[in-house]
Amino acid sequence: MSKKKLIRCFIALSALFVVFFVSCEVANDSLTDEEITTKVVGSWHVTEKPSGNNYQVSIATKGSINVTISNFYNVDVVVSATIEEGSLIIPEQLVGGYTFKGTGVFSNSYKTIQLSYSVNDGSGVENVTNTLTR
Repeated sequence: MSKKKLIRCFIALSALFVVFFVSCEVANDSLTDEEITTKVVGSWHVTEKPSGNNYQVSIATKGSINVTISNFYNVDVVVSATIEEGSLIIPEQLVGGYTFKGTGVFSNSYKTIQLSYSVNDGSGVENVTNTLTR
């Protein structure tokens, strides 16, 4: 197996592990999407896999359940997202020469977001997993 395929397999398995691990947490079903939106606004520290990069992003409201994420992918772009059914949804969008699409899951305390997304800069798709913490 080539090194590139091995890395992609590792990323896919890591993403599945994160989804499984986070899905085991008891959800706080008492909050509305609007209330969740207000809880996640602010600055977040990002640990990115597979690169290992660490950087800051900022989440701001753009409406009752709509948000923007500044410095997304650590490339000084602003990505639009929504809070739907307690999850962060990044619809496919082209921003600054990058195509992004992904989803995020909040911890019960809303102090951590596990974010999995794809990014394509024209040279191919990269799957990224971020852990956002306060």
